[in-house]
Amino acid sequence: MSVKSVSLLTFMQRSMQDMHIIKETQYYQVVCTAMTDGAPAARQATGIPQPGTVLNWSTLCYVHQVTAQPIQESSLVFLVEVVSQTPKNNQKKNANPLQRPPNVNFDGVAIREQIHQDINNKAIVNSANCPYDPSLERIYYDESITIDVNLASVNTALYSTYRGAINSDSVTMTLPDGSTRTFSPFTLRCAKISADLTYENGVQFWKCRFELVCRNRTIGKQSITWNPMVVDQGFEHLVNGVPAPNKGLDGQRLQSPQLLDGSGNLLKSPASQVLLTFNVDPQLAFMTILTF
Repeated sequence: MSVKSVSLLTFMQRSMQDMHIIKETQYYQVVCTAMTDGAPAARQATGIPQPGTVLNWSTLCYVHQVTAQPIQESSLVFLVEVVSQTPKNNQKKNANPLQRPPNVNFDGVAIREQIHQDINNKAIVNSANCPYDPSLERIYYDESITIDVNLASVNTALYSTYRGAINSDSVTMTLPDGSTRTFSPFTLRCAKISADLTYENGVQFWKCRFELVCRNRTIGKQSITWNPMVVDQGFEHLVNGVPAPNKGLDGQRLQSPQLLDGSGNLLKSPASQVLLTFNVDPQLAFMTILTF
């Protein structure tokens, strides 16, 4: 990779954005020596200001973006645009992005699920005390939580293990107003983690976003979390520890599942059906990645 020449085409162009940001731009012409060099060679050529460097000390404008485009479809000559920006001198509060506090946003996500008990913890069965097949459905609302934070360093390999996992620990978050909120184990799922390496005000940092979904509600006396809960029912029950088919008064095998009592026996009182809980998702300590 080699460059033949670098020439400044225009002096600094200055503009204001939203009355908060001073934006300055310079253009360069870069001539490469080989057609295989391309835009990367032009962007990184000696004499081209690189991200994070000061373009103008009088305004403390730091370079945050460098782009290169071929001139008139040429494979050797490139137009390089160098853009820098900074907060106005009188509005530099939290100019260091690593000193800004995390931002937390709460929202709701509609979820449609099968239900087996009503809000009074009564089993949803027909007049013959048999569960419906398919079961009734209800719309619930999980809580979505988005955390935006700037970090000096990240562990992307560690983050990859958390996507899709649920919290095994109690998680306490400090909100922007100074209040705190605590989430019990198995109530948070990590839906997404993103990390983008960024330059701003001369500081290199990772702009990170953690997207969590909270499932923590109560149906009757039953607490619902991310651990799946299934009605204990089936076409067989235990007789002396051995599975045996469920039969009707006529001695024929029943064609619908019957409620069980949690120990493999037929449930005598359908109004107190049993829910079985299963651990099917990875469970990790969320405070490991949410302590900033």
